[in-house]
Amino acid sequence: MGKTAVITGAAGKLGVDITSSLARNGFNCLCLYNRSEAKAFSIAEHIRKGWNVSAAAVQADLAGEDTEQVYEKIKQSLASLNTDRTVLINSASIFKKDSELAEDEDIIRLNAIVPEKLSRCLFEDEKAGLESVVNISDAAAGLSWPSYNKYCRSKAELNNSTLLLAREFAPRVRVNAVSPGLINTEGLTDKEVKWLIGKIPLKRRGSGRDVSNAIVFLIKNSYITGQIINIDGGRTLND
Repeated sequence: MGKTAVITGAAGKLGVDITSSLARNGFNCLCLYNRSEAKAFSIAEHIRKGWNVSAAAVQADLAGEDTEQVYEKIKQSLASLNTDRTVLINSASIFKKDSELAEDEDIIRLNAIVPEKLSRCLFEDEKAGLESVVNISDAAAGLSWPSYNKYCRSKAELNNSTLLLAREFAPRVRVNAVSPGLINTEGLTDKEVKWLIGKIPLKRRGSGRDVSNAIVFLIKNSYITGQIINIDGGRTLND
């Protein structure tokens, strides 16, 4: 029997770094994706070739499907991977300005409610062997960005959920979160990047590896729960 990491949003911006770090540490990887099928299967293949672990890609519309239906897909894949110990990485997220959100786009649901529901599904199914949950939050949860009000609120709610579940799931399962700061600069102008870096005490942006290393640390340390770690170069010190 083996240990498997279930990663939502595995084909997202941090997907390759997260799955690679977990595979490097001996985890089979179950990569959930919505639309990015080719990338998800590429990531799974990269993991299988690079490390002596198993990997599978599973399509799931976390925002549109019932979470219970999504979990049924996960449960079937966990059985095929011969899993008896599991960790859950809630990475799937919407990052958009309020003005960019479609009328039917429920950012609170995907960014905060679904991670909590999915965590509960794995926790309540004792056969899944859930040991740890790590939520991918955002340093924005503690900041006030007028153009991204709904996004900031969704991540603040995810942080609250992290603390709630840490109390509820103890002592069997640990629940923590990491809050990345300036990691990805896609879509930003050089001027915007320079301005943002000027507000960071370490005077540089971070990398996906910085985030994935923190995730592995939280999974491995069996005496940490209910913690939200900022991976932001000190950005939140200035607000």
